[in-house]
Amino acid sequence: MKISDERLLELLLSCGGVSGAAKAAGMTERAVYSRLSKTEFRRRYDENRAAILENGVAILGDGVADAAAFLHTVVTDEMSPIALKIQASDAILRHNLRYVELANIQRRVEEVERRLDEAESDGE
Repeated sequence: MKISDERLLELLLSCGGVSGAAKAAGMTERAVYSRLSKTEFRRRYDENRAAILENGVAILGDGVADAAAFLHTVVTDEMSPIALKIQASDAILRHNLRYVELANIQRRVEEVERRLDEAESDGE
C-alpha cells in the first residue's frame, strides 16, 4: 500500500525525521529518501518544516523578555544567594555575547547582500 505524500509529510514532520517516519509508515528509509528526492515533495517538506521552526521561534521569543527580567531580578535581589547571582550573571553575559555576535553577523550578511545587489544592478 502506497502512503500518500500528505501522510508522509505529516510523519516526517512529527516523527523526528526519516527513520521515525519510515517506521511509522511501514516503509524503508530508502523509500522515504526516494520521495524526498522529488523536487515538489522536497519543496513542500522544506516549506512545512520552515513554518514549524518559525512558529517555535516565535513562541520562544515571547518568553525572552520575561526570562531576561527574571535573571536580572535574581542578580539584583539582595536576598539571592551569591552562587545563584553568579549563575544568573553568567547566563546574562553568555547570552548577550551570543546576541551581539549574531547581530554582527547579520549586519555583515546584509552588507554583503547589498553589495551583491549593487553589483548585479551595475552589470545589467
